[in-house]
Amino acid sequence: MKNLLKSPRFLVMIFTIVYFLVAFFLLTISATISAIFIITIAIVFLVEPWIKFATSKLKVKRWIAIALGLGALYLTLILIVVFLFQPIANQASSFYYTALNFFPSDKSAELSIPEIEFRLDTILSEHKQENTISDEELNALKKDLLSYFTEYELSSFEDLPVEDIAKGKFAVILPVKKKELEKEEITRIISSHEKFSSSATSLADKIWERTSGFKSEENWRSTFGWLVDSLIKKDENKNEDDTKLEEIEERKAQIMSSIRNILIEVQLKFREYLTAFLEKLPSLVSATFSVMFFVIIGTVYLGYYFGDFKKHLPEIYPGSSRGLAKRFLKDTYGNLERYVVAIILVALVTGISVGIMVKILGLDYSLLMGVWAAITNLIPIVGVVLEFIPLFLLVVSGQNWIALVFLLVFLVTIHTVAFIVFLKLMKGYTRINPVLIIVMIIIMAQLFSVAGAFIAAPLAIILKKFWEHFIRPTLNRV
Repeated sequence: MKNLLKSPRFLVMIFTIVYFLVAFFLLTISATISAIFIITIAIVFLVEPWIKFATSKLKVKRWIAIALGLGALYLTLILIVVFLFQPIANQASSFYYTALNFFPSDKSAELSIPEIEFRLDTILSEHKQENTISDEELNALKKDLLSYFTEYELSSFEDLPVEDIAKGKFAVILPVKKKELEKEEITRIISSHEKFSSSATSLADKIWERTSGFKSEENWRSTFGWLVDSLIKKDENKNEDDTKLEEIEERKAQIMSSIRNILIEVQLKFREYLTAFLEKLPSLVSATFSVMFFVIIGTVYLGYYFGDFKKHLPEIYPGSSRGLAKRFLKDTYGNLERYVVAIILVALVTGISVGIMVKILGLDYSLLMGVWAAITNLIPIVGVVLEFIPLFLLVVSGQNWIALVFLLVFLVTIHTVAFIVFLKLMKGYTRINPVLIIVMIIIMAQLFSVAGAFIAAPLAIILKKFWEHFIRPTLNRV
């Protein structure tokens, strides 16, 4: 045991664990710092194969290769933001209502202030496209309407007298009746703004319709109604003599009621996550600019000095164990670099293919669906399910069953091809067990929310390399 504790392999293992814990602690301090670090590393890993090719095959100096690689990458991102961001945002806003129209109506459910603000933005943006109105006038009306809705939201509780409560006793405080939301007041607020006075009534009707409780077209009924009818009809044919029509209808109603209750819970969760996202959106937008500023600087400097960084990194280990450390770091880096290139390439191909297929099928939101598919495919295995959900809602909302069949066939085909391409790109490199990836995604998503799902697979690669280089050889020697 003493020889084991003094062995170079054990020293590298201990130092690696310490450095890993320090890095983990630093990344948990700030989400912004974590984003800058992870995005910078990912971009450098992405352009490094090009830099190697340009410097070795094309005999180009490293700084020129870095400038060309990063320049092309950032120019592409700028073009996407300039030309595609607004159309994608518009499609996302419109698809929001399409998705919600699938779920059951719930008159008892009330919209949160972020949801109301989002709907007001959508309604006023639609109104602006039809009329000549400045942003200042639009924002002024939005501010007054939000003030009214906020006042309405806060009216759910009244000041209650504070009385001494004996120790060990419990008091139940019940909300009093909420102040009534009045369409006439919304009309009055709109009419007070000169540019909107002529269309105050129609605009108030639209705002009232979209903000007074959760309403939908309940497209779920046609989808699940057909499925339930098909199942019950089969059962009816088997029990034609014993089952009464009333009992069949009652059973159908019970099944549909159960499905409705489940979908209401799903709808509430969906709106809960959306509300949380909308509340964080302003801070996310402002943080994005600072993150990208430091990412650009970081990728330029890290890209230029990356060779020296890799050369001197083993020096953080004891001298007697640097050979083992160098092999571990080189193996881990090679696998991470290949994984980043492979997953991004597969995600881009899948996203473009899905967007084109949605367009060919004559469905709306092809641009949004393509971008969503590209993003979700950066998450192995689980991302495929996340990709399918909005596509399913899109197709069933239009009750286009033929399109659904074609879409399913296409998705199976494209993901089979994508899987084969991914395996080809990762040939000779580490392959992670799908169960381990799913477990890592669950753990990292709990620790780091959505961002954790994207870094789960790279972390699984690091852990597997750590196991292969240190844990397994150590256990074999014991």
